[in-house]
Amino acid sequence: MKKLSQRQYDFLEETLRDQVAATTIDEATKEAILTQVEVKDTLNFIRVLVTLGGVLIGLGFLTFIATNWDLFNRWVKLLIILGSLDISLGASYWTMKKNRLTSLGLMYLSALIYGAGIFLVEQIFFINLSLSTGFFVWAVGVFLLSSIHKDVLLFVFAHVLSALFIFNSFNDVVYLQVVAILTGLFFTNRFFGYPRLLTFGLLALAEISLLYVFAYARSEAFYAFVTFFVLGNAMYHLAPRVKVAHLSPDMVSLAGLLTLSIAGFGLTFQAVYTDVNIRLAFISWVFAIGFIGYLLYLASKRLLIPILAIAAVITRYYFDTFYDSIDRSLFFVLGGLMLLAFGYYIETVRRKGAQDASLGT
Repeated sequence: MKKLSQRQYDFLEETLRDQVAATTIDEATKEAILTQVEVKDTLNFIRVLVTLGGVLIGLGFLTFIATNWDLFNRWVKLLIILGSLDISLGASYWTMKKNRLTSLGLMYLSALIYGAGIFLVEQIFFINLSLSTGFFVWAVGVFLLSSIHKDVLLFVFAHVLSALFIFNSFNDVVYLQVVAILTGLFFTNRFFGYPRLLTFGLLALAEISLLYVFAYARSEAFYAFVTFFVLGNAMYHLAPRVKVAHLSPDMVSLAGLLTLSIAGFGLTFQAVYTDVNIRLAFISWVFAIGFIGYLLYLASKRLLIPILAIAAVITRYYFDTFYDSIDRSLFFVLGGLMLLAFGYYIETVRRKGAQDASLGT
């Protein structure tokens, strides 16, 4: 389904209304055309207000419960949690048709109450619920709530909760849960119709899942960095050529560029090689020189991330080399000059790219 801004939708509706009045088309045709488009969500003042309102009410609720927690018995506590969740969800449903943005704010409130309720119920009834399991249950609930309004903010929040679940599960066997989350999020991409943002979020979550595999296996950092460096290059170079359904190629390339830059930065440290008994003192320097040369090649395509990665590598060697060997004031002056130089270069590259784009080159 085609998504239009509110202004575009209003213009289309007005144009079709004029065509109906001119008997060019009939009312049924107009309605059939309008059913093929929908208004996309935009960040506006009302949405900001209702979002902040939902968050503040949620914080107020949590503060009240925390302050007066010991005054209630366990069943009163449970009733407060369930009652608050039911009222919030009911109010969201009641306002859904006439006040969609208010309904969204109440849905955000419901997501907060639901998450707080999970951990509060665990405390009330002394349930042996791990932190990772709590985040997993919270993520599933937010995932379901997001489908009611097809709200991308809630769906992104479900990604964040899923990431927190994985980060807190590095010592646990959660392969099935991770596969279920990634599969569900992948197939929901099309339902939400936000391929660029959700593609990036899904790839980030997939890479966190891969990091979990290395962490659970107690693998040395060297193998993780090498794997992510190869993976990042594959994502960056193959994305424009190998298209996967519902995944935005430019977001895959962006994620790949970030991945190879971070992994390459990690491989410039000598300790990473020492951990796997590669004791050649110059190996990290050799990689760093080759890595900077590769980043310069990528930067020649007027990409910002490789320039930032080069700045990070040079700054890292600058700190390692000069921090203990020169006067502190001179150290900071040189560092500031270096950062200014990088800033000037980045601004120049971006301005040149904008000028070329305006000229159509």
